[in-house]
Amino acid sequence: MPGVGKLPGIDASTDSNGKQLDVRGEINAESFDVLSAEGSATLPRCVQTFAYWNPAILESKSLLNSQTGAYEDVSVTLEGGEQLAVAGDRIDALRYRLSAKAGDIILWYSREDNTWVGLEAPAKGGRKLRYQAVVFPDSDASQLLVARGN
Repeated sequence: MPGVGKLPGIDASTDSNGKQLDVRGEINAESFDVLSAEGSATLPRCVQTFAYWNPAILESKSLLNSQTGAYEDVSVTLEGGEQLAVAGDRIDALRYRLSAKAGDIILWYSREDNTWVGLEAPAKGGRKLRYQAVVFPDSDASQLLVARGN
């Protein structure tokens, strides 16, 4: 039985502009086995995905790309604090840079309780994709998901 923070399995399908991407994987006694268009891989038993809502990814050295099945090396750097507008209020947030194969992703988490409140990532054509909370997420629900390892 998987423990806290361990991905028990994955069954993901993505339509990427007409290209079908499928990723299947499951935890077993010794490892996490993945099958995708990139091939099969045997990974460490405790695997995490790019689940930004889970602040535990800030401690990760590798993350499973749930669209491609690639197990990507990542590095995370705390860049400092800043104010972020959420639901019309200014909150104290911590800004992190997650460096991955596709480029750097900026992540913001509430300083108060480490709840994910924003993301900025590179997009095609030199554009940027930005997610930002418009209401303050329920930190109890976020922590419950972290505790369950989902």
